[in-house]
Amino acid sequence: MQLYIVVYTNKILKITMPAYIVTSLVCLSASIFVVGGLSLLFLTAARGSDVDRRTAIFLICGLFTWAAIAVSVAYWRELNFTVFLPFALLPILIGTLISFHPRVTNLLSSIPVHGMVFLQTYRVAGFIFVYLYFTTGELSRGFAMNAGWGDVLTGVLALPVGWMLWKRIPSAGLALIFWSLIGIGDLILAPASAKIYGAENLVTFPLNTIPLFLGPPLGILLHILTLRIFYLSRPKQKIINQQVTLGELP
Repeated sequence: MQLYIVVYTNKILKITMPAYIVTSLVCLSASIFVVGGLSLLFLTAARGSDVDRRTAIFLICGLFTWAAIAVSVAYWRELNFTVFLPFALLPILIGTLISFHPRVTNLLSSIPVHGMVFLQTYRVAGFIFVYLYFTTGELSRGFAMNAGWGDVLTGVLALPVGWMLWKRIPSAGLALIFWSLIGIGDLILAPASAKIYGAENLVTFPLNTIPLFLGPPLGILLHILTLRIFYLSRPKQKIINQQVTLGELP
């Protein structure tokens, strides 16, 4: 006998109990990983200065507040365009603007860019879309294939791209840009696919935490911050290269 959770929206949606449990665990694990990892990067970068520590704590408090609000709205509200739009756009705009504040810029310049890239391995959690399509049919094929495999590809490619940046391979910058375009493109394609092909169960908790937090809002902001950190790290890399060159002179 199959157990269902019945959700009352503008129409009755039935979600199987195993799918609900698996989806909840995936979303919870991904949230803990990315929020905890980003907080750790902030704190590690702020070890040398009281000002940087205060800036890091401010950013961490903002991150946890954003996550708490998004999850609360996901739990109590059915996802629709009027709910999705502010949660998709405002965090990206606000986060990008804050990144240009001098204190935040100084903190970001101390974060290793490869750490930000490795953080996006959480995107493999997008496989939940593919899982739900093949096991329960609770998501449309068009949406599940586009959004799911796009996320998995981004998460898997984060490993070699992060490694290239860590080892300072000359082509790492181009790889980062190419990977970022893939990742951002996937996060734009996902809501478009939901609109075109339909994704009814995406409007209910816990799956709606992905479009409201883990998906486009957080993912695109992380890509922007990663590219910004890479840009800020370039002067330091030039100095390191010059020191290495001078050290090699007889």
